[in-house]
Amino acid sequence: MSERRRLRRGLGGFLAASVLVPVISSAAAAGATGEDVASENARSGIADCAVGDSRLTDLNDAEDWAPVTREKWEFTGDEVILAEAGDPRPGPRRPSEYAVVTPGREFGAVQLDAEVRIDTPDSTDNRAVILVFGFESDTEYYYAHLSQDNTIYAHNGIFKVNNADRERIDDQWDGSTAAPPAITDEEYHHVRLVHCPDSGEMAVYMDGSDAPLMTATDRTFDTGRVGFGSFGNIGRIRDLTVSGTPAETCSEADNQPTVIVGDIDSGVDNREAEGGCSINDLILDEYTWDGRGAFMRHVTSVVASLRETGHLQGHEVGAITAAAGRSEIGDQNERAK
Repeated sequence: MSERRRLRRGLGGFLAASVLVPVISSAAAAGATGEDVASENARSGIADCAVGDSRLTDLNDAEDWAPVTREKWEFTGDEVILAEAGDPRPGPRRPSEYAVVTPGREFGAVQLDAEVRIDTPDSTDNRAVILVFGFESDTEYYYAHLSQDNTIYAHNGIFKVNNADRERIDDQWDGSTAAPPAITDEEYHHVRLVHCPDSGEMAVYMDGSDAPLMTATDRTFDTGRVGFGSFGNIGRIRDLTVSGTPAETCSEADNQPTVIVGDIDSGVDNREAEGGCSINDLILDEYTWDGRGAFMRHVTSVVASLRETGHLQGHEVGAITAAAGRSEIGDQNERAK
């Protein structure tokens, strides 16, 4: 992955960098395409959109995450660990500590698949971890609260933070009891979260179940980033895959001076193209591709479109394509086959 677009700032200065005009041809997701996901979700009748096939994987390094408080986190290369509980912060009542995934762009429709664990001992009834999604700022996002307790308003549900104290929005809360507890031990559990912004539907599935544990409908946030954290406990996440459809505009363009593909500098001047996106933004070299051929087809499609709209000259198309050819994007998946 290219180092040039990593967001290394803490969330106090975090600005979402989003994305893309629809000229790309995304890689098919390993194991499950967007159509597969839609088919699975349709069986439950909840969040049954085709989320899309653009993927982010291998999200285990410190440079992949923007925490609220970096010193509270550990990155082992296999796990992302919230090792120290967060502290209450000024402003709306909201999760005290979390980290947001920074590679790539904001997603619209999105699916998270991961294994999560609560490290706080199971003798603590109110322990929990959260999955963040639709993240636009530190006071604007959704989160799924995965708890051992389901008898308190703030526990074990889907919530919205919208410049005010967190608001519970899931269908399962009846005023005194929520969905069955998501996690009751100190083991890893697989979680899948699906968000369909067009319909506003969202669902959380635990441990491979076809039936969602939690569901909600809300249209406040239609794009954003994803993350992991907790209100006041410790825990960890591994094997995170984010699949979805990148947003169609860029709120903060990549302003590097030249177009860089992977680690290869094309020498072509980087400049604004469409939707507030620069040329660098439109080449998805931080995503996971189903082989080198898929990535090269994507680059060819992007530069051809930019040539047609007058944003690139012929020699610049050749230089960017050559840089993509010299990069190693897609090679790992080719070797893994």
